[in-house]
Amino acid sequence: MNNNLNIIILSLLVVSLFFSCKTENKKSSESKKGFYSIKAVGKKKDASYTFCGAVGTEVNYSYRIGTWTFKTKDNIKIAEGEYDTVIKVSDSTSGSGCEFTYVENTTDPEKWRFWNKDGQIIEPTNRLINLIESNQEEHSFYLE
Repeated sequence: MNNNLNIIILSLLVVSLFFSCKTENKKSSESKKGFYSIKAVGKKKDASYTFCGAVGTEVNYSYRIGTWTFKTKDNIKIAEGEYDTVIKVSDSTSGSGCEFTYVENTTDPEKWRFWNKDGQIIEPTNRLINLIESNQEEHSFYLE
């Protein structure tokens, strides 16, 4: 009889732990609900410049050209617009021996459109501007 009581108590304890863990996992997934994985999609152009030093070093890089779209994995469009490019001249000639030029992206918010997670056009926030100015192609981003 005492052995059966121990088995019942142990079983109730295991079931209680199981459901308490399930509840905890549900709460943690709900707290992540506003975060989305966002991918930047568009074309890049490869380029290089030679950094002059004691030994010249070729530096390869790429920059964005044309229209780019930022979407979630669920295909929710967050931003779309066109990148501009400017030619920059290095100003760090101290010690390198020569100047070099490279192409850099710029963004004009007037050439971009932004949407919230419900598909409504919105005014860009600083976070959205930082998103499109970033060179990363995948982001974890909180959408309201």
